[in-house]
Amino acid sequence: FGYLTVYVRDIPHLIQALMRSMYWTMPIIYPIERVPERFQYIFDWHPLYILIKPSQMVLYYGTIPDEITLIKAMAVALSICFFGYIIAKKSAKRFIYYL
Repeated sequence: FGYLTVYVRDIPHLIQALMRSMYWTMPIIYPIERVPERFQYIFDWHPLYILIKPSQMVLYYGTIPDEITLIKAMAVALSICFFGYIIAKKSAKRFIYYL
């Protein structure tokens, strides 16, 4: 999001508000069992929860994450890195003109 800040100066404030709302609406500091069962499927597709779930399994439940959970987390992390790299490469040439 650092590249977007050069073009739109209010991005840090928007990111801060989004991160606060995601922190309290995503089961990060509380177990997913506290979320009603009819809404739990949403978190199976939430990219940030997929990244947090393996460490949550170790810290909250004391279990080792299964392979599928780790593969999903690695896929999300690699795709975020890939898209970030693509965006950085595409906007690097124009970046200096907006500073």
